[in-house]
Amino acid sequence: MNHQLLAIIAERPDFTLVGEDRKIVEFFVEYMDHSSLYLLRYDVSDDPTFIFTNEAQRFTFRFSEIKKLYRDMKSGIPMNWEETPFEYISKNV
Repeated sequence: MNHQLLAIIAERPDFTLVGEDRKIVEFFVEYMDHSSLYLLRYDVSDDPTFIFTNEAQRFTFRFSEIKKLYRDMKSGIPMNWEETPFEYISKNV
C-alpha cells in the first residue's frame, strides 16, 4: 500500500529525493507498511517530513531520522518502538 502512495507523492514536483535517498525512503515505507503504519503525508522542507498513521497513532519522521534508522537497521540495530515518539489520534468529533 505504501509503495503506491509513495509513487503518487513522488510525482509531485516538490518531491526531490532521488537515487540512494529515494531507495532509503522506499525501504522505510515498506518497513512501516509491515508495521501496519500507512503513509499519510509528505511535507516539503530542507529536511522533508513523512507522516505515518494507523487508526490510533500518528508517527512523524524527518528524512534525517529515516536515514539514521535505515543505517541502524542495516547494521542489525532494530527500531526501538518504545522510544519512538507518536501522537494519539483523537476520535472526538
